[in-house]
Amino acid sequence: MGTTGKIGRINRKNRTQKNAANENPAELRRIRFVDGILEGKSMQQAAIDAGYSPVTARQATRDIMPRCREIFRQALHDRISVTKLADTIAAGLEAEATKFFADKGAVTDERNVIDWSERRQYSELAANLMGYKPDPPGVNVNASANFQVVVLYPPAGCPEDDETENGPGA
Repeated sequence: MGTTGKIGRINRKNRTQKNAANENPAELRRIRFVDGILEGKSMQQAAIDAGYSPVTARQATRDIMPRCREIFRQALHDRISVTKLADTIAAGLEAEATKFFADKGAVTDERNVIDWSERRQYSELAANLMGYKPDPPGVNVNASANFQVVVLYPPAGCPEDDETENGPGA
């Protein structure tokens, strides 16, 4: 077929055929690399199968993946529906972890507890995707507000002292 033949498709669902005449060899290797990852191969194996040298393949995360991000993003877009992505993020906002309790090596009890770390990460992801970017650490959103909070305490020995310590009407 030569240079006018068509290459393999990027993904299994909603595949797009590319014309080899429109692609340079480096771009073809990148497409084959992403295809290998989508087939479940390790980055190193996908790189070797795509035609990269073993030395380059060992550094695939650093040397190859940055150049393939747009191809990978398009492949993900073709494979993952917005509904599935939204449902997965929503489920992550309800994340729980199972804690196991053991005595002498035997599990005696297990409990599901809220996984605050996972929920925080999913919250940040959802906020970012929805356009609500959280403030960077150390930034005070009220830093420019011009107001003071003054708390007045009655002098010691005043009749209000008992009410302040015990609550109103106590």
